[in-house]
Amino acid sequence: APVGKAEAYKKDHLLQNLQDFLSGKSDHVSLAFDKNLYKNGTIKKGQKFRIPELEKAYCKSPIIFRADDTGSAFTGKGLTRIDICTKDAKDPKTGSLYQDDPKVNVKGLTLIKIP
Repeated sequence: APVGKAEAYKKDHLLQNLQDFLSGKSDHVSLAFDKNLYKNGTIKKGQKFRIPELEKAYCKSPIIFRADDTGSAFTGKGLTRIDICTKDAKDPKTGSLYQDDPKVNVKGLTLIKIP
């Protein structure tokens, strides 16, 4: 994707990224789910979650995740694929893109609904 395109999309859709949450700039992290999960009521727009594996990886608890978005890349994938909003920028310490952070891309995450 062209540089800045993802950031513009996130801003337009008011999506909140993980790095801003971790630095205290936002009150949640946006998640994107299969649109069918919204249609069938499995996931409700704005619903909040915690992911203990990421809280452990980032040594921060709670990290509040919220169902804010969907995407064609995972239509029909159900809960096997979710997207965690991350900054479309390079980490000054590592020089790698934030979305390439291995902690974000762990398999087998546990989604816990927050009442």
